[in-house]
Amino acid sequence: MGHIRVVRWGILGGFCLAAALWLTVSQLARAQQATIEGWFHILWYDGPPGSGIKGEIYVLIDDQGQEYRLQLDLKLTEPFGGVLALNRKRVKLVVEPTPGPLGQQGSVRVLSIQLGMAGALAGIEPISGPQPWVNLLCKFSDVSAEPQPLSYFTGLMGNTYPGLDHYWREVSYNNINIVGSASQNWKTLPHDRAYYGATGSGTSANLTALFNDCTAIHDADVYFPNFVGINLMFNDLLDCCAWGGSRTATLDGVNKTYRVTWEPPWGYQNQGVMAHEMGHGWGWPHSSGAYGATYDSRWDVMSDIWNTCPPTDPTYGCVGQGTISYHKDLGAWIPSARKFVPTLNTVTTIEIDRLNQPGSSTNYLMARIPIPGSSQFYTVEARRFIGYDGKVPAEAIVIHHVDATRANDAWVVDADGNLDGACVIPADDANCDPDDAGAQWMPGETYTDAANSIQITVNSITATGFIVTITYGNPPSCTNTGAIFRIERTTGNVCADGSFNSGGADVAEYVRVSEAVEPGDVLELDPTKPGHYRKARGAYSHLVAGVVSTQPGVILGARGQSEGKVLLALIGRVPVRATTENGPIRPGDLLTSSSKPGYAMRCESAHKCEGAIIGKALEALDVGEGVILMLLMR
Repeated sequence: MGHIRVVRWGILGGFCLAAALWLTVSQLARAQQATIEGWFHILWYDGPPGSGIKGEIYVLIDDQGQEYRLQLDLKLTEPFGGVLALNRKRVKLVVEPTPGPLGQQGSVRVLSIQLGMAGALAGIEPISGPQPWVNLLCKFSDVSAEPQPLSYFTGLMGNTYPGLDHYWREVSYNNINIVGSASQNWKTLPHDRAYYGATGSGTSANLTALFNDCTAIHDADVYFPNFVGINLMFNDLLDCCAWGGSRTATLDGVNKTYRVTWEPPWGYQNQGVMAHEMGHGWGWPHSSGAYGATYDSRWDVMSDIWNTCPPTDPTYGCVGQGTISYHKDLGAWIPSARKFVPTLNTVTTIEIDRLNQPGSSTNYLMARIPIPGSSQFYTVEARRFIGYDGKVPAEAIVIHHVDATRANDAWVVDADGNLDGACVIPADDANCDPDDAGAQWMPGETYTDAANSIQITVNSITATGFIVTITYGNPPSCTNTGAIFRIERTTGNVCADGSFNSGGADVAEYVRVSEAVEPGDVLELDPTKPGHYRKARGAYSHLVAGVVSTQPGVILGARGQSEGKVLLALIGRVPVRATTENGPIRPGDLLTSSSKPGYAMRCESAHKCEGAIIGKALEALDVGEGVILMLLMR
């Protein structure tokens, strides 16, 4: 009877392990499949600037430390919420050998997935508190260079700009820090570059051997369980790329899952690359434009860091921008009270604060809009030039379409692009650019997903964010109910077949002020105290925002405490303090701020007052100072 040799491929200590079994032909069908159990990990790889190289691999590490590289159809992960939900989780896989090795290392094809622990749930763990990393500096035995001294790596992890502790504190709203991080000086690996597959191209680097040997040579000086992450810093190129992800290993007698990066010199010589790869360590994927291309979105450190680079930091190279709201939400850094999720069949107007260094402690930081009948959703966020977001493409609302069942979960919604994963010129976009005006949602613009009855309208810009109206589903019409007046109990929406009558003639909103003000005062943004207003000071002020209301007909933003706030008139007719320092005021004259704090004056020409007009005079003022009625025109 004939026999066939069946080989099961794995990786142990950096070497391919072939477990050979002699089977009869009748036994082959059963033997071709096997069940393996262990920890599932995603490893992402990123090429140097201009290469466009990117991707991810999936591995399983069993309890003996044997690693299997997996060929995985992402559709198999959909019941668990996508592949990210399985990252760093214990799983049982039914697999079969592939026809041959994948690259340098063997691989198996995944046929089915099961969570490996009773009662276990797929999902992404919150990240909070101290997250110390250790930097291990490792030299190949045939390369003597030490590209940076130990002090460089200590500074890289520091708490002053652009140190990574400073970066992660700001980006996470102080939910995390990397206090307790340490760096270990250069030590020599037991083998040369060729042994580790460090060819400078492809994805041939033997990450297992690099991890095992680099941690081993530093083991005497490091108690690894004290750290959540390990940055492996090498003195020459690996393969094509820098790598980031996680790894389950037994170090110092403790079995633990570590966040890990593998860095060539061009990686650790740029702070943005380190932030990007550490982001992979947190479990974050790449993001992209609406074409699936990874390194094209300047809105996210997990996409394009290079084109936000100039000017560079003289020591730490390209400094990363912030990340998107989807990733911050994965880390559980956005409280539920500051994440707006609409109720079906409603229209809601909200204020979204800037995503980096928020100017308010109460406004929303994001909106998450589920797409009915799917696990997909939209995120809506406000980006402003501040802190690490100082080099994002524009101050704008940015929308992402998120599908956790694809490799790059979050795609920028680009008005002159598409969502089918392919950029076709010129049918979709003249330049396939998710950073241009098509992706910058400005006041007066509306994104419409007609198929899912979703509209996102940007109404206006505020001192620290934007006002946005979200239509979700098909809100009931006030004209087809037969009711004269109705209040919806579930939403609080009011429908009326008639008019609202009010003693006031303006619509006003509660705002914070940084000094004492009175009704009729002209207000401007206070540049010294973001999120606050003050009396306008200086003629033709481009910071001018409106007038303190005297008797509003409608009040907005009344939720919560009004202490320390005043009512700023937004539209309508309102009394205003005025002066004739620029000549007598006649009905119909345009009004702007004057040199007297809080007072309006006549604007001599629309061109001169462009961007500084408050409104139009409805009454005259012949001489001196007084209070006149004005029609707001902001």
